[in-house]
Amino acid sequence: MRYTRQIATLGISRQDFRILCELSELQQSKVLPFANRVGVTRTTLAFRLYKLAERNLVERVKIRGHFEWKLAHEGWKMLGEESGSAEFKIKYYHGTKEIRNIMDRILREGSSERIYFIEPYHQTKALFLTSPPKTLVYFARLFQEKRNISEGVSSDKNMELLPQYTKEVLQNMLGRMAIVYVVPDQYLRFENMLITQKNSTYIFNFAEGQAIEIQSKLFSKSIISLVLSLQSLGKKIDLNEYIRNILNR
Repeated sequence: MRYTRQIATLGISRQDFRILCELSELQQSKVLPFANRVGVTRTTLAFRLYKLAERNLVERVKIRGHFEWKLAHEGWKMLGEESGSAEFKIKYYHGTKEIRNIMDRILREGSSERIYFIEPYHQTKALFLTSPPKTLVYFARLFQEKRNISEGVSSDKNMELLPQYTKEVLQNMLGRMAIVYVVPDQYLRFENMLITQKNSTYIFNFAEGQAIEIQSKLFSKSIISLVLSLQSLGKKIDLNEYIRNILNR
């Protein structure tokens, strides 16, 4: 995040701007570890934080008997106006064609990027039923071509869908760099499929032909944290080996 003339005109020094940016990454922190991270003395940081608090950019909150600092709403708003990370930008998509265009864009723009996902059974089945085999083959090939890495959680009931895919689809799914945790379906009763790539999160409802894109760094971080938390409820599988076993039957 750059220190710009626009920020300077708000009366924010470079040092204060760095404090706000670092605090946005930490979410919240005590003074001492925060001072070590910023590279200033504890006294200097405390003084600057109180000055920023006077402008309602940061706030001091009590957590389990001690105090920590975090960005206040005005702080998030100011950084959001500069970087777009704190403000939500929402786009709506309708119809099979628009949804397929989104999937294509995710895979092309996410070249060598990690893509996080949450795959509930209902929406995975809807995707299978609404997508011709040639479309699934196309996306499987594009995934490998762009060397994307996917990581996420999938309902255990989705494993029952894989044998229903055509041989060509399964063959093209082999070799994908995918980190998959299979989670009991009871923990993934989501109404929609979620995919997070970079600073955007996509919410898909394939059954109704609808999708929502939320452009927000903070929201994307929250979804990634949710994915990582759900992994603890499941079991990691070797998806490529699982597909090979299906093909060999």
